[in-house]
Amino acid sequence: MLTYLTGDELVQLFNSDEKFAIIDVRDDDWVQGNIKGSMHIPSAQFDHTRAKKLAEELEKRNISTVIFHCHFSQQRGPSGAKKFSNVVEWEMPNSKFDVRVLQGGWGDFFRKNKGNDALIERHDDHDEDYYY
Repeated sequence: MLTYLTGDELVQLFNSDEKFAIIDVRDDDWVQGNIKGSMHIPSAQFDHTRAKKLAEELEKRNISTVIFHCHFSQQRGPSGAKKFSNVVEWEMPNSKFDVRVLQGGWGDFFRKNKGNDALIERHDDHDEDYYY
């Protein structure tokens, strides 16, 4: 079962001392902007091998909270989170990750936080209509 995180909860994480990783699995639509500090891994490239490598990288950096998203977090984000969770369960059973999906995805997060440079980077205003 997937666990979701609201945009407000993500903002709280940004304002805390907790280490976390945001994994953006959008494909070509990633060029519209991104959540600050997120790691872009296109869904088409997020296979079993890449998921395991990511888990190993995050474990080395002592990051246990992992948040996946795509534009709406309806397909690619949840699929990435499931794939990551399965790889961890099968191949790294002693690892402790808190895997979540950003509710509403990039579109909702951007709409609520537009103009906040501490949260949003690389945004082009000409794509504005796509978010609503």
